[in-house]
Amino acid sequence: MILHRCFAWNKSARDDATDGPLWFPRTYQGDGRHDNPDSYGCLYLTDRPVSYIAEQLAAFRGQQLIASLLRRRGLPLALADIELDDNAILIDLDDPATLSAERLRPSRVATRARSVTQPQALALY
Repeated sequence: MILHRCFAWNKSARDDATDGPLWFPRTYQGDGRHDNPDSYGCLYLTDRPVSYIAEQLAAFRGQQLIASLLRRRGLPLALADIELDDNAILIDLDDPATLSAERLRPSRVATRARSVTQPQALALY
């Protein structure tokens, strides 16, 4: 399966080095919806490139799009394709059967309340 990641890219970084496409940015984790950096590294991915692009641009809705909005920590945003091992175990929190099995409600999974989503993610981990 090919997944996609949007990240601040340093062209001179090795793939797995800081600001490379395979780098797990644990130093910047903790504020994300599913982050629990003391227990695991979290890499936010999507199965459609357009989803990540829309997420990055959503915050600027109604504004004029200028190049500086497409930078993080002074680095340009890039989109990387990452091949996931076919044997990897995924938990699809967009699947009603998964939500039912895990006793989760869509409104509680999709919330911006980190005090709700981070404990859910830790329990699933």
